[in-house]
Amino acid sequence: MIMAKSFWKKYGMLFISLIYTAVLLNYLSVERIINTQIFGPFVFFCAALIVSRLIPSTGTLGLRHIRWVTSLFFCGFLTHFYLSLMSSGAFYARLKFIGLLNVLFHTAVYILLYFGTDSLRKAIAIGSGIFGVLGIANHYVWLFRGTAISVEDLSSIRTAAGVASNYDYTPDQYIILLGLLLLLWTITLYRLGGDEYTRGRRIKFKQASALACVLLFGCLPFVGYGEYYQENSNAFNYDLYFASNLATLCQKSGSQIPEYYSAKAVETIADQSAAARAEQTEQTEAGVQPNIIAIMSESYGDLRVLGDFETNIPVTPFMDSLKEDENAITGYAYASIFGSKTANSEFEFLTSDSVLFIPNTIVYLHYFDDITNYDSMVSVLKAQGYTTAAIHPWLRAGWNRPAVYSKMGFDETTFLEDLDDVDYYRLYPSDEYSFSLIRDRFENKEEDEKLFIMNITMQNHSGYEGDGNGYEQTVSITGHEGEFPKTELYLSEQHESDRALEELVTYFANYDEPTIIVFFGDHQPNLDDTFYEWVNPNLSTDINERMKKYMVPFFIWANYDIEQQTDVRTSINYLAPMVLQTAGLQMSDYQSYLLEQSKTWPVVCAQGVYDNTGAYHTTTEALQNSSVLRDYQDLTINHTVDWENTLRSFFTVGEPVTTSKDASAAEE
Repeated sequence: MIMAKSFWKKYGMLFISLIYTAVLLNYLSVERIINTQIFGPFVFFCAALIVSRLIPSTGTLGLRHIRWVTSLFFCGFLTHFYLSLMSSGAFYARLKFIGLLNVLFHTAVYILLYFGTDSLRKAIAIGSGIFGVLGIANHYVWLFRGTAISVEDLSSIRTAAGVASNYDYTPDQYIILLGLLLLLWTITLYRLGGDEYTRGRRIKFKQASALACVLLFGCLPFVGYGEYYQENSNAFNYDLYFASNLATLCQKSGSQIPEYYSAKAVETIADQSAAARAEQTEQTEAGVQPNIIAIMSESYGDLRVLGDFETNIPVTPFMDSLKEDENAITGYAYASIFGSKTANSEFEFLTSDSVLFIPNTIVYLHYFDDITNYDSMVSVLKAQGYTTAAIHPWLRAGWNRPAVYSKMGFDETTFLEDLDDVDYYRLYPSDEYSFSLIRDRFENKEEDEKLFIMNITMQNHSGYEGDGNGYEQTVSITGHEGEFPKTELYLSEQHESDRALEELVTYFANYDEPTIIVFFGDHQPNLDDTFYEWVNPNLSTDINERMKKYMVPFFIWANYDIEQQTDVRTSINYLAPMVLQTAGLQMSDYQSYLLEQSKTWPVVCAQGVYDNTGAYHTTTEALQNSSVLRDYQDLTINHTVDWENTLRSFFTVGEPVTTSKDASAAEE
């Protein structure tokens, strides 16, 4: 009787955990959350754990090591499964290469904890606690923006903190079911013990294991995640969140300039485009120099591109009406991002570089520390006598903007901290208020002053729960009212944005100076998963359908005669050259070069490219087969990454502003 009680006290939790795991896996497979192939790896690791417990704790030392090694490998596999599901809500038994490496890295963390604490129980408890918290945090980040936590988030923690209170943190089935799975197995392994056969003087094997783990992490800079990530990041972020992000972090600490890049190749490209530049300059000398307003609208997407659905009222009637305006260019631009990382779209617009060639990072955070002056659309317009201003009614800390704007040469910057009596709509400053700041600046400008204003809005930012501050749900999806609450909230916000946009354009239609407005969304919003499954089931399986999640509407409108164009397909990196061409202004050699490139490759973004026949190409395939895109890659790296050798005259108009580094080099 005593032995039976002792047995169930020690092994009862093991049986409970096994039964719970079997029931949970069956439920997840029925709900198509996991593939049934995952049963095999789970059975293997559970069987290995049980068999290892049959080894006597007083047996041969080598055999006793199998017990604790198996326990920690089981923890590594369990937390990989847990974090994968908590990240994206899907797991497809991808235990090949990346998956196995992640299990190995998880196990290495447990082994190092074991070595540091000299207690198997403490290592299991601490390790599971760390991965448990990381999983919950990763789950919420995935819900709110549609991507997993990455190393860049450590640099942008203040940006995230500024909007963190605007989300709903109610635990869902993943947090409850998977949290219970991790808790049960942690308690099980803790109660099984193991410290009795791991302590003592004979710990050479444990020391060797810890050393092997250190060496494993030391090899991270040499792990080739780059191409795999670029090809699979849309669908398989859950496989990449741990080891790949650590590898990316280590690789960023070393040389950021790829081996294939050549600064001399950039000089050759510049020489070849000199004749085209001279011709373009002659054509633009008689331009009217209109004021230019660029509006990057937060999370502004036309959800109708995803699939057919009807709403009780038109969502964006004014935006739709611009397709008939004789002085407007309208269409869709492809963004490199979905649901988050706004600053990358802003970067692509202002610089005309593509983050396709600077992958897996927020460029503003990682590539502007050592730059003193940076040439972009800002410097191009400043060279032509424009006053340049950036207006963003949100926190100054977001995405390192103050430092970046200073290096780009903006004459004026306005952030939330500079404003009084801010008008909010639901959670954020309203678009109507944001646009009023533009009107106020124009009403106070000098008579002969030419303005370029870059306005980044906030109204439609994610966190699609709650109301207040004048919010009213006005839009519902016909026949599915209330089924997709985040989507209907977003559409109602967008309807209000459309009204504010109409007021702004009407104001400038009656303005007495030539003015151009370019408007585009930074990315589509990340909404209800059920909405995407309903509106287009092929979004997750067909690449051409999935690319629709990266389409954002844009227009270039003028209050004077310009050539009308409709249904234009482009990408955000081409918008600035298009604006300058429409305005008849001088542009840099780089911008002129990209206009010519766009005739062959009209869409270039981090998710893929389209050629002039409308055919989609993966980024790897396109780079392998196109010398034009390889040249674009070299130009992007020269412009932003290889800042010591940037051919600055190619990226601006007139003489580049001399930097302190340039001056020092000249003196030497």
